[in-house]
Amino acid sequence: MALDDSSRRTFLQQVSLGSSLLLGSWPSGSKPLFSPNAELYPTLASFQNEAGDYLINVSVRCKQLLPNGIAASLEVRNGSIQQVKSYFMPIQNQQFTSNKLSWQIPGLTAYPYVMVCWIRPDDQTELHIQIDRKTTISLPELFAQQGLEYATDALDVSVGLLGSQEIGTVDQSFFNVSPANNQFQFAVMADPQGGDAQDMTNGSITRMKIHNAFIENSVSLVSLLNDPAFCLVLGDIVDSQGQETNFEQMLTYFKQADVPWLYSVGNHETKYRLTFGADYDLSGFSSYLAAQKKINGLNKLLYSFNLGKWHFVIWLDPLRKKFWDTHPHYFAWLEQDLEQHQDRPTFFLQHIPVHPIGINPLINYAESVAVKRTLLAILAKHGNVKYVLSGHVHIPLKASLKTAVTHRGMNLINLPAAGFRPRGFGEEDVTGGPVQGIAVANIDGEEAQVAFHTVTDEVYDYPNIFRKFTPDKYPLWLNHKWELEASDKIQNGDFSEGLESWHHRFVYQEDENPSNICEVRPWQNQSALYLFSASRGYRVPGQDRLPQTVNRICQAISLGIDQRPALSFQYQVDNESSNPEEWTGAFVWIEGFEKDLKKLNQVYAVGKAYGNLRDNHRELNPPPTNYFSLPIASETKSAQLNIAQNYEENQEGSFSSLNLDRLVINLGIWTANEKPDQRMGVYFTNFHLSESSNERSTTALNPANIWRKGIDHIAGEHINVEERYVPPERS
Repeated sequence: MALDDSSRRTFLQQVSLGSSLLLGSWPSGSKPLFSPNAELYPTLASFQNEAGDYLINVSVRCKQLLPNGIAASLEVRNGSIQQVKSYFMPIQNQQFTSNKLSWQIPGLTAYPYVMVCWIRPDDQTELHIQIDRKTTISLPELFAQQGLEYATDALDVSVGLLGSQEIGTVDQSFFNVSPANNQFQFAVMADPQGGDAQDMTNGSITRMKIHNAFIENSVSLVSLLNDPAFCLVLGDIVDSQGQETNFEQMLTYFKQADVPWLYSVGNHETKYRLTFGADYDLSGFSSYLAAQKKINGLNKLLYSFNLGKWHFVIWLDPLRKKFWDTHPHYFAWLEQDLEQHQDRPTFFLQHIPVHPIGINPLINYAESVAVKRTLLAILAKHGNVKYVLSGHVHIPLKASLKTAVTHRGMNLINLPAAGFRPRGFGEEDVTGGPVQGIAVANIDGEEAQVAFHTVTDEVYDYPNIFRKFTPDKYPLWLNHKWELEASDKIQNGDFSEGLESWHHRFVYQEDENPSNICEVRPWQNQSALYLFSASRGYRVPGQDRLPQTVNRICQAISLGIDQRPALSFQYQVDNESSNPEEWTGAFVWIEGFEKDLKKLNQVYAVGKAYGNLRDNHRELNPPPTNYFSLPIASETKSAQLNIAQNYEENQEGSFSSLNLDRLVINLGIWTANEKPDQRMGVYFTNFHLSESSNERSTTALNPANIWRKGIDHIAGEHINVEERYVPPERS
């Protein structure tokens, strides 16, 4: 395949610069700063969309709870407001006319309050912004200053221009199929994650060498296909942090298959600590954009196209700080794109899964709750999205088949990697050999069949009917704990109604000898919750293994003013199934919230404790965790946790000063998952909430019994380590 600009496989960049109107004059003594976005956004006019509008992003993050909220307004002089959209946190009292928008920010802290305004300009267009203080700025000034950001004691405010030059559409002439052809196939390659193993700036040279070998085999699979329309690399094209040398190495591999190649953005295409702001700086994607342009002529981050009767959307998941705060208009583009193509069945292709997989890393190492529910709502709106394919997990093939689900007419499949060896899901895979490879979709009219081809040339079809995913059954996938319905007392604390009123996450289950059990069992002539966790089985070298803490349930309880809660219950360790000398344990974990702000985090451990029980997604100023010890009871044990008293014994200030309005009670079990004999089982029942007594019922947990290991990458797998080894630089 020719890779220069003369190739017939060139792109029509359908989102144009629009008109070349340049508003006003430069402020005295200032000039545009071109460096961050020199190619895509050299002028103010290049921020205009096809209709000639400027998109203005107003993002407000509350750094503390504001009980009375805060009023916000945006007035446009010498211009008009065409439309507005808000994202992530609900706003109140939104009103807008042709030149003024006003809204009320309720004052929660979990996510930014984001407002996007489409503004039709005129000469000398000015923005008059009132958010805690008055600000006036012209569009040329906003461009010259690369956005506006300011902070008060309570707020972080960001105002910036939003661009569309990195959004596009692929012309059908690029593909190996006629536009009239309704029978074709395409390939998807998730997580090759390779690169230049001679570049010592890479974090893990050894694992990169391992990935590279499988990548070449996966590319060979693409070559064996019967003239596929295209092959999409579904994010994590390269390992490490998007170094140019890695993209160059991957290009040499992909060139071995003469097919049209497309890229999408994953979490390894940019530097790990990349943070986005009001300046709309896309320079962090420079290596990726250059690589995309080199292999196919496209300098886009997200794009769509039609092929046969189908529509395709290529999404991005960089998983970087404040990315969605500063790119909310991508959701607006997606909504419009799907609406315009609602008569076409659609493939949506993204790096990070939007459905639960059932292992620990995919709780926090995924997009936030707000992003997931925003995205899912848009995807399901018109009923045209039929398949959602993702990667990121490095999932075994058997687990990929088992976790594939349908939701509101969409089939959601998480794909095994093309290069990365799989994570440990605890059971033998469908084949004894490696399961790296590619997914292949065969299209026949409006029908599609997806299969996975392994590097050992085995083919496994995904079913046409998948297990149904019901978000109501697993509410924590699309909701935070502070959003759960709360009662004034514990409901079903004796488990006589099974797990009714208790919320749990989806946990991956092995077909035989499950490593995690969460069920209600008869115990001591009553009902009890039985929790069990063991190191996952099928311990194949090379598989990623991280501690298991996801097997837990929770319930939200509302608190009254000046209430000093205590929690009583009964429990017993399952002696025959437990090895408490190892890194494993059970826990009662108490979280306290004032509205959405978490202020209390207390863990009562039976045995050892996991040192990172926070369960938050980039939480703002997380509270310190207090650890307490509960006896490893081999017979029925009654316990009372004086929650308020325990807090006051370990932190400065009174419990009442926290001003909590709810507690979340979590019952769980965990294991470090690092060797076979780590396991524990426990029975819990008869939970009641009452007032604290002065009786001391718990003691502080010995810090030596708290798991605080980190992870390192050794020979292609994650290893738990006390301290990360940093090799000396090559001389």
